[in-house]
Amino acid sequence: MLTEKQVVTDITTLKGFWNNRNIRFREWYEYLTLVDLLKTAGMESYVSNEPQTFYNMAHYLLTKGDISHTTPIETESALELDRRARVHRGCEYMWNKIDRERKLQGSSSFIDELSFYLLVLGWYSVVESFDKEEGELKVNLWSPAEVYPRYSNNRFVACVHSYSCSGEEAKEKAGYNDWNYAPRVTPLTITLDDYFIYEDNKLYNMILIESKDVTGWVERPDMRLLVSPVGGFPDKGSLMKNSQSG
Repeated sequence: MLTEKQVVTDITTLKGFWNNRNIRFREWYEYLTLVDLLKTAGMESYVSNEPQTFYNMAHYLLTKGDISHTTPIETESALELDRRARVHRGCEYMWNKIDRERKLQGSSSFIDELSFYLLVLGWYSVVESFDKEEGELKVNLWSPAEVYPRYSNNRFVACVHSYSCSGEEAKEKAGYNDWNYAPRVTPLTITLDDYFIYEDNKLYNMILIESKDVTGWVERPDMRLLVSPVGGFPDKGSLMKNSQSG
């Protein structure tokens, strides 16, 4: 496994690699919020609401229905159909509970937020985990602008979720999760890096606060990370002049 220093270096490398992507993210969000990029003192400029109108309609089309599930069955016997119906009801219950918990946290529903990222940024970053004690699926969304993945040999091999939060929130997270973090003076803001890597087909995780390891390596057998772009063109550079495909 990587040392703490190697993890910090890899996090810096990943952030640098995706820097141009994040610049585009900010530009696209300015289009959506109708920022007047041509505004100049003493001159007239015009901002069309077409980007926001198109987004509102596309978002409505993606979110007007419920999340559907497909449960494979071996035969169409009464027993198999009953099992599928129970699985379907269980999935509906879990999604309803996930959305209730999100609303209590001050967030929109899962499908609303996911659709926003798909439409505006063209990426999704979904975290799935299964709580064995409660027997329930846990799902979380990360902003793709804070997620920096690595793909190699046609596989997803590493990722860091890097974000800022208040020092008080960091201390609360550390206390709740039993992290090794107890600063003498609580800072106003900190940077938290949630780093993941696949080794021997197993997912391992290390959390760093201000580039300091607070957890050590922890195996995450019941967690899955789904991070990928959507849409766009399939070409990876081979059709671009003076570029190298990867």
